[in-house]
Amino acid sequence: MKSPIINGLMLGLLVLAANFGVRRLPDREPARDAQAVVRFTPVRLDQQGFAPLRLAGAWAVTSTEPRMGGVSALAIDRGGLLALSDSGVTIRLPKPIAASGKAEFRDLPAGPGGAHFKAGRDSEALARDAGGRGWWVAFENLHSAWLFDPDFRHSIRTIDLRAMRWRANLGAEGALSTNNGLLLFPESGDEIVKLKDGVVERRKLSSSFGRLSDATMLPDGTIVLIARNYSLAGFSARLVVLKDGALRRLARLALGRLDNAEAIAAEPLAGGGTRLWVMTDNDFRRRVPTLLVALDWRG
Repeated sequence: MKSPIINGLMLGLLVLAANFGVRRLPDREPARDAQAVVRFTPVRLDQQGFAPLRLAGAWAVTSTEPRMGGVSALAIDRGGLLALSDSGVTIRLPKPIAASGKAEFRDLPAGPGGAHFKAGRDSEALARDAGGRGWWVAFENLHSAWLFDPDFRHSIRTIDLRAMRWRANLGAEGALSTNNGLLLFPESGDEIVKLKDGVVERRKLSSSFGRLSDATMLPDGTIVLIARNYSLAGFSARLVVLKDGALRRLARLALGRLDNAEAIAAEPLAGGGTRLWVMTDNDFRRRVPTLLVALDWRG
C-alpha cells in the first residue's frame, strides 16, 4: 500500500524539480532597436457594451516583429501611442488613422534582473515623470520602480519595492506620477502606495471589482483604472473611477473572453471630453489578437 504513495511523492518531487530547473533557464532574448510595419485591422464590437462611453473604434494590431504583444501599459507621447510590454520592450505606435504604419521597438536598457530572463524584465506599469525627467516603469517579480530618460536610453533612478512584500505576480500594475509623488496601484486592488522624497505611504483602497491592471489620469485629475476578473469562462473587465478612497463603476469593457485588458491611456478631445485608449495583452500567443480600443467620454 505504501508503494503507490511513495511513487506519487517521488513523481511530485520530480515535477517540482523539473519546473525549478526550467525556471532557471533563459527565456528571453535581448534584441536591438528596430522599426517594423504594424497593421490595424478594424474589429466589430458592441457599442452598448461600453456605455456610457462611446466606442470610437477598435482594431487588431499585428506585426511581423516578434516583440509585438504582451502589452501591459500605455501612454500618449509625441502625437502617438507609447506601449510597454511585460517583457521589457517599449513600442512606439502611430494612431490607427491609416490601415498600417511604422512602429519603433526598443528594449529597456536595464531592469531589476538579467536581460535573458523575463522575470528580470517584467515591466507592468508606465508613467510620465511629473518633473519632466522621463518615464517611470514599475516591475513585478523583482519588485522595483525605475526612472528612465525620455528616450529610454539609460536609467536615472531606482526604487526598491521589496519591502512592500507583494507576491511575485501581484506587484504594481498601474503607476501615476504627480507633483505629490509617485502613485503605484498593486494588482490586488486593495491599496495605493505613494512614494515621495523617500517616504512611503500606503493607503487602503476599497474595491469589489477584482484585480487592477493599469491606471491613467484624465486632464481634470480624475483617475481611471482597469479592473478585471478571470474565470474558466475567460476574462471580464470594466473601467472604474477612484473617488474618496473607493473604486466606482464607470463602464464595462465588452471584449472577447480571451481579451485581457491590461493598458489604458487618456488624451483630451478637441471641443471637450476625453478619449480613453485601451490595449489588451495577448501573452504573445499568435492566435490571440492584440486589441486597441478607443472610447470617448464626454462626462
